[in-house]
Amino acid sequence: CGLLLPVDLLSFTAAYKEQKVLLKWSIDRADGLSHFIIERSTDGGNSFSEAGRMDWHNGVNEYQFADDVSSFDGRLQYRLRIADLNAVYKYSPVVMVTLPATDALFVLTPNPSSGKLQLVFREVNNLEWKISVIDLAGKINYSSVLQQGQSVYNLPDMMLPSGVYILRLQHDRSLQQVKFIIQR
Repeated sequence: CGLLLPVDLLSFTAAYKEQKVLLKWSIDRADGLSHFIIERSTDGGNSFSEAGRMDWHNGVNEYQFADDVSSFDGRLQYRLRIADLNAVYKYSPVVMVTLPATDALFVLTPNPSSGKLQLVFREVNNLEWKISVIDLAGKINYSSVLQQGQSVYNLPDMMLPSGVYILRLQHDRSLQQVKFIIQR
């Protein structure tokens, strides 16, 4: 349908943590809504299916939904279908989450990124890793140490220009790395 609804979607985010994707959204100036349908795509946005549904509550502006993604791999896309009492609806912008591969130690998300990155281990990290961000010319743009005991690390915005980079994790003789893209 895609008509104008009496609601402003202020934010809509998705983040992976411990086999779940946590979707959060906030609204303003809502009147006469009925519900939100959370839709998931596993094929790059070509088709979406219902992952869940939440009722709208008058006076509530913050919502969240946890989607169990333990049986998924790769990239997932999400959108909200916001419906009013007359079955008129509109869609939110699409958000994307990259899940760790089943054999991957970690995933870097979002990728591509505008600057803020999150490093998510499949399990709680029990090692101290040296982390480096390297550009394609070999220059180290960021270096730090990840302390053990966490599974999610929020990396600072390194103010990198648009381009392709490599995130490298090193511990003793183990080396893990992943390419990522910055789009400013």
